[in-house]
Amino acid sequence: MAALHLVDPRDADERLARLLTRVTDLHLHHGPSSDFRVLARWPDFLEVALDDVLGPVVRTAPYETTALALLERARAHVRRFPVPAGLSSEQALAVSTESEIAAITGLLFLFQRFILDVTIDMVRCTQALDGRDAAASSPFSAR
Repeated sequence: MAALHLVDPRDADERLARLLTRVTDLHLHHGPSSDFRVLARWPDFLEVALDDVLGPVVRTAPYETTALALLERARAHVRRFPVPAGLSSEQALAVSTESEIAAITGLLFLFQRFILDVTIDMVRCTQALDGRDAAASSPFSAR
């Protein structure tokens, strides 16, 4: 497998910095995901992806419906685990304060949404490059 190289947004030229800022702003994220930092090596493609593939759909009702369907699918998988995963409230309070638990919960929520968006975006980019059937065969696509 070929090595993928992430572009550091701090080292980006003006055009690329604008594109990465568009990615971040479009999704209301804290920064561009590693997927977009890899795509930044090809700024022309990244610009087309933003203008033609993602920009028209991100944050639309169908996009949000897909995100919710992915989240529900993930939760259904977790419910089928043979034993509970994670900490109970009592276990968490034994090692953290309520404020720390609130901060961790907020951070987890942020990344939950971040992962949903990246998953949807990369399936859409796959559709644009390889066609709908190729993207639909992804284990991450919501049907």
